[in-house]
Amino acid sequence: MNDRRWDIRVLRQYIRNTDFEEERKMRLVQAADSIGVSFNRFYWYHRDQFDAALDELRRHMQTGGIMAALRFMLSQSKEQEKCDLAVAALQANSVAAMHVLRSSVDMYAQLENGLSSSEPLSPDRCDIASLYRQRERLSAEGRDRVATIVGSAPYSYVNAFVNIAKHRHLIQTPQSLERDAAGDQHVYGIYADAFSYRNAHFPRRPLGELFTTMDELIALILEAAVGLNQSLGLDSSP
Repeated sequence: MNDRRWDIRVLRQYIRNTDFEEERKMRLVQAADSIGVSFNRFYWYHRDQFDAALDELRRHMQTGGIMAALRFMLSQSKEQEKCDLAVAALQANSVAAMHVLRSSVDMYAQLENGLSSSEPLSPDRCDIASLYRQRERLSAEGRDRVATIVGSAPYSYVNAFVNIAKHRHLIQTPQSLERDAAGDQHVYGIYADAFSYRNAHFPRRPLGELFTTMDELIALILEAAVGLNQSLGLDSSP
């Protein structure tokens, strides 16, 4: 993985100094800024909220054991409102973080489309899948960057999850606290259900693993963004 940071400020200045029409400049600057805000603010907000809700459930597990935590989660305790809020926060923030990252991938596609394409797609028809299908428009380096993201396991999972979540609730709560084959607790029994998308099957996963996958996708996007800067002759921050 590239060990240099993506310098959005340098890219922004480069875009503003091009001879592109003003609308195109504005669109590309907004795409770069949107990726930065999504990663630095939105994603971490959702992750922090997820962690806070998990801490609430962990507190009940530690003080009352597994059955106390189960009663807490199944709204059989005296703290029903806290239970409802904690479980809802786990569900809502994991799903929201997924959508933030899937949108960020398409924002990155806008940058590649606008900066490394000989014949840019219309912005309203440019997402990562469309750009990948027409990647011959990109420079050789741009094709490699887009193919690396689209061909990765983290992107495949996040993309499938977001598409399936449009019509199916994937975050499930338990009727009992189950242990996996290794004897470890899932995230207090809350998990992402198994699903299939376009002939690919994704097994059930502990909810906490979703953020590991999302972290991996962020790293891939940032590595590609650093490569984009470098292909334009721009320095990246160490």
